[in-house]
Amino acid sequence: MIKQRTLRESIKAAGIGLHTGKHINMELHPASTNSGIVFRRTDMSPAVEIKAHALNVQRTVLSTEISNGAVSICTIEHLVSALAGMGVDNAYIDVDQEEVPVMDGSASNYVFLLQSAGIREQDAPKKYIRILKAIEYAQEDKKGEFLPYEGYRISFEIDFAHPFFANKDYKITLDFSNTSFIKEISRARTFGFIKDIHRLQKQNLALGGNINNAVVLGDTDILNHDGLRHPKELVLHKALDAIGDLYLIGHSIIGEFRGYKSGHYINNQLIRKLLADPSNYRIEEFNDSKDLPGNYRLLNHLWQDTSQMTAAQTND
Repeated sequence: MIKQRTLRESIKAAGIGLHTGKHINMELHPASTNSGIVFRRTDMSPAVEIKAHALNVQRTVLSTEISNGAVSICTIEHLVSALAGMGVDNAYIDVDQEEVPVMDGSASNYVFLLQSAGIREQDAPKKYIRILKAIEYAQEDKKGEFLPYEGYRISFEIDFAHPFFANKDYKITLDFSNTSFIKEISRARTFGFIKDIHRLQKQNLALGGNINNAVVLGDTDILNHDGLRHPKELVLHKALDAIGDLYLIGHSIIGEFRGYKSGHYINNQLIRKLLADPSNYRIEEFNDSKDLPGNYRLLNHLWQDTSQMTAAQTND
């Protein structure tokens, strides 16, 4: 049986919010089988739980924000992307503000936290959602698509009217795997344009943003002294965002996602369109790793190695 996974131990972290600029304390905890990813606002008494699910997404203005109708938590996408990349099905995430800390603007710090806490398998079957039909959601010149595929693949293309993007190839196709996620995708930082900063801050957005937690583009080039971490870091970050947004479907996806200038809103609307018709998808479980589709065979092997390694470290 391919099993669900959760954290082996609880772990704490702290940082500032990208949009609120507030100091945030965060704790990640193990959760029981079939719990899913659940965020908790611990600054309230009693703590308020909000399940990380696409149908609970309330706002998508420069981040993904989930809500129970009265209470919300924003900027969850980088952490959820790390949970997806590390194969975590069930976890509680406690925060004492309305936002998740941005860390360095990528998912790499979250990956480190998950590796430090350790991952363990649970005695329940892991569920996958298989895409059965081509589904598209478009808005003006932006669009997202789901396609049937025997594995999990992400294709993305971005285009901005800015000199930095002129005559550059900003297209990627990634066969989703643990290795590529950790080494390439997780390190890609969020980015923004200096010309937009004043306008955004007047809207109480990007109050905590700076060159230590984002790639900042000036009038013609990047302002960060250390440059890019990868030649295609900016489009890799859009893929990172998409992986987090798409994991809010509730399960690992068997299929392909293609995004063209897609963002949080289109990603969420695409999931809602998929879930609106049960003939679009099928929930599957697998008894043996040899039955897993495509790159999930490699992923499952890597995830099992991670679980065994952290178990050995705990026993030592």
